[in-house]
Formats: sequence, C-alpha cells, structure tokens
Amino acid sequence: MQRNDDGSVSPAIQARFQEAIQRFQTECFWSWDLSRPVATHDIAREVIRQLRLHGGKPGWQAAADLVQCL
Repeated sequence: MQRNDDGSVSPAIQARFQEAIQRFQTECFWSWDLSRPVATHDIAREVIRQLRLHGGKPGWQAAADLVQCL
C-alpha cells in the first residue's frame, strides 16, 4: 500500500483505519465523528496518536500495524 502523491489515503488504508477507530471507539475515539473519513495522512497520524495515548497495549499494537500502512 503506497502513499498517494497528493497526501490522500487510499480506500484500502482508510478501511483499516476505520476498523481501528470502531474497535477502539470507547477508549480512544469517544468524541470522534465516525462518519469522518481518514482521508489524509494528517488524519491518519492523529488516529495513530490517539491509539498510542489512550489505547493501552492493544492500542499501541494497533498503531504499530497502522504505521506500516503509511
């Protein structure tokens, strides 16, 4: 999965991030608008940051997997 030149995130990567947001909604994304797409790398990095900050060990592991997508 490669980065798009315009800074956008491919649909396949967006789906992986959306799955993580749904999985960790209670711990990390309680105020997140679930309809908000992870359309840019800036948003993707914010998801990773929230997973690391509030997700405990499972969040860190999920963030490590997602970092590989970027």
